Amino acid sequence: MTKTIITTVGTSIFENYRQTFLNNNVSIDNAYDNLKNQKAENLDLGNIDIVTLIGDEEDSGALHKFFKGNVVKENKQWKEINDQNTLNTQASAEISSIVKIYEKENCMLKVRLLASDTVLSVLAAKLIKEWFEVAKQSDDKYGKIEILFNDNVKSPNSDYIPKLRTDLNENDIYDGFNNLIQKIIDISKENNGSTIINITSGYRGFIPILTIIAQLESIKLNYIYEDSDELIEIGQFPINFDYDIAYSLADILISKSYKDLDKNSNLFKDFKDKYKLLTIKDNEIVKTSFADILINYVEKTVINKKGFFGKAFEFVLYYYFNENLDDKYKNPSKPQKKYYDKTNNIFVDVQKGNNTLDIGDIDIQLKNKNNDIVIAEVKSFGNFPKGDIDKYIEKIKYRVKSVGAKEFLFIIYTIELKGKSEIIVPNDIIKALTTYKIEITTKLNIDFNAKLVKIDLSKKQTIIDYNDVFDNPNDLKFESINIE
Repeated sequence: MTKTIITTVGTSIFENYRQTFLNNNVSIDNAYDNLKNQKAENLDLGNIDIVTLIGDEEDSGALHKFFKGNVVKENKQWKEINDQNTLNTQASAEISSIVKIYEKENCMLKVRLLASDTVLSVLAAKLIKEWFEVAKQSDDKYGKIEILFNDNVKSPNSDYIPKLRTDLNENDIYDGFNNLIQKIIDISKENNGSTIINITSGYRGFIPILTIIAQLESIKLNYIYEDSDELIEIGQFPINFDYDIAYSLADILISKSYKDLDKNSNLFKDFKDKYKLLTIKDNEIVKTSFADILINYVEKTVINKKGFFGKAFEFVLYYYFNENLDDKYKNPSKPQKKYYDKTNNIFVDVQKGNNTLDIGDIDIQLKNKNNDIVIAEVKSFGNFPKGDIDKYIEKIKYRVKSVGAKEFLFIIYTIELKGKSEIIVPNDIIKALTTYKIEITTKLNIDFNAKLVKIDLSKKQTIIDYNDVFDNPNDLKFESINIE
């Protein structure tokens, strides 16, 4: 088995060198200071300062003496040695942590080094890769560790993260975070869950972002605290997105209706400033990588699952209609589940064999003003049936027939953020509703209606207060959905 280790790269290899006697012999102080704030795209391997650090084709740089035979770290102090068989496994935080991870995992490792948008981070990654090449010649175990780093900063496939630096304005910093998130997600997808993020090294300010990604993407975290030899494994906490808030946010993103949002609207400001799901580039509204994480979660985890709130909300609606709070629909009931016996053309209570069709549950049965039977389907934005409409209508046909319904009603609910009423029904749902209306009114010869219910769960704005909707069902806001 091979595991992939994602390791962010800092500059500890240079900082450690400067603490040793080697820096007295060949100082890198000036070269380090000259390169300290340089962007990665300015990398020039012929630059005299870079040659001082890593060398060129004719001569090895100062840092190569740091790899083996000259220094070791004992009791948190650097010690001079003269033993060409001794590797300096403490040369950098990246090297020491990778070695520790290998010792714990005891399997083949593929290490993906990710540099920040600085020349020094790119150079450090190159040196770390070279360290392991030297180590393989001394100890066979290092042959099981493959270090991958694309140092071509002009290539879109480079392993440095554009704008991942700390001296930029807020928008550019978030761009850097987005680039980091996307890179990690891409690497994780390539490796089918056998990925570990090593947060021992790199700039400390990136650790919160890496921790969030790891938790939401179910990626294991490894960490060695400063000079400790103990490898800490941070497992998966029982946290994730709120299902129903995820529905509401993600469907606006998936449907791309966010592109039409008013940039001055409160809803857009929530998406941009509160949730960090949208940003503006070249005067256009675009998704962030946080948005891609949310969409990935919804599509893979939530979209085909009806969560607790969806089921409980049916009972809230039952109470709402039972208390005659609606001016059109009343007398709610929950019919017993039926099956259609194709052989005998009857509806039965128990499924028996392949000739008995499961027609699904009727969420709520109502009566309209004409005292006609209405069957209502309760769906969130997230689980609205937009695909395979013909198959879904086939089941609706049998449900209608089983109770003699004269009207079909979609009740679509969504979460209203911070009490604002700017949420719109996504275009793909409107398109699907149009198809449902045409098919149901013409083929089943019954009426069709659709209602949108906006549920404000965030009146306190600091927590999601589910109790409020259950305690105050009369506050539900029903709106007709206009369908052509």
